[in-house]
Amino acid sequence: MKPNERFILIIGLWLGAMYANPIFAQSSGEYIYGTIHSKSGEKYKGFMRWGKEELAWHDVFNSVKLNTRNHQKHISEEKKSLWKDFNWDISSIWEDKYRETSHTFACFFGDIKAIYPQSGQKFELELKNGTILDLEGGSNDVGSYIQIYDYELGLIKIQWNRIKSIQFEQASWLSHLPFGELLYGNVKTYRKGNIEGYIKWDLDERTTTDILDGYNEDGEQAIPFENIKRIIKDDKGSWVTLKSGRETFLKGSNDVNYENRGIAVYNEDIGRIELSWREFKELELYPNKKRGPVYSDFKTPEGIYAEIVTYGNNAHSGMIVYDIDEKWELELIDGDDDNVKYQVPFRNVKTIYPKNKSYSILTLKSGQQLLLGERQDVSYDNDGILLFVKSQEDPMHIKWTDVIEIRIR
Repeated sequence: MKPNERFILIIGLWLGAMYANPIFAQSSGEYIYGTIHSKSGEKYKGFMRWGKEELAWHDVFNSVKLNTRNHQKHISEEKKSLWKDFNWDISSIWEDKYRETSHTFACFFGDIKAIYPQSGQKFELELKNGTILDLEGGSNDVGSYIQIYDYELGLIKIQWNRIKSIQFEQASWLSHLPFGELLYGNVKTYRKGNIEGYIKWDLDERTTTDILDGYNEDGEQAIPFENIKRIIKDDKGSWVTLKSGRETFLKGSNDVNYENRGIAVYNEDIGRIELSWREFKELELYPNKKRGPVYSDFKTPEGIYAEIVTYGNNAHSGMIVYDIDEKWELELIDGDDDNVKYQVPFRNVKTIYPKNKSYSILTLKSGQQLLLGERQDVSYDNDGILLFVKSQEDPMHIKWTDVIEIRIR
């Protein structure tokens, strides 16, 4: 073999090994990446982090939909969706008639194509199919600052009101990552069994370079998560086991006691699960055995097609607007199960069965069932379903109290 051929073979094997290695895959493709255009005309490109929190495509972006007619704009790309033969602009009229409360908007960062800040906390959010939503505030995802690690300039902290647009895209597999690895593991709970997925500790710490704070008998401790194997709740603190096998009991910090704000888990089959400290029992951290979701895994939305079974055994099929509000399968159903909060994308749901005034049963495509309540999406506070049939110009409004089951196709 000639020297140049040997060199090409070695490079090919090296690249192949990196693409096959799940740790390498996590080190770039799973993180939020794109370009920020500032109002001064500057352009910054690199990995992003929303304040000190969201940095992965599977993190949730939260805001509030404006209650204005025609609050969604459409461009040619949307004609590729299942809505292409429907005039669902009429749904805005029904929203004015039947909606009693403002509606939140939530999706994963991987479902966003672009963000265009306007005045104050108002902004436009573009989905991958070209739909543009008019949104405003609603969380600290809007109006604060974004960190972007520009390849030439380094870390830039840019305030929301200085941003003209944010364009999202997939990072190169060979991109240098400025963060540690995402935390991944298994959470043991008191009532919900074990939940595996990506971890957000205290709704804050996300990566192996983040720090677990607390106090032991000798003073203040600051332990990098990359050294931690297990955390077990115990009375007024927690036992922390390091990868070396060393153990220490920590207390006196909201990282390790009842002041903890909660543990969020992203599970691909379910969505986002948020556990209260009361429900939490134990966390075991370990590397993810497979690649997590990258930007291209979040598909272009088409719309929600479903069969609605109502009392009297009547069945109606068509495109739906759920809760007179959600039109896309990327949008999230919010519901609680006591001390556990769920945000489940419609694309993960097979059926929705209203059980009583406060609760509904969701059967997921994975086969798992969730009993969720308290929130508008799954209770009698739901504003109902708009169902669009191709042969009918006006949609049918189905009251939530008339619904027996929703079968999503």
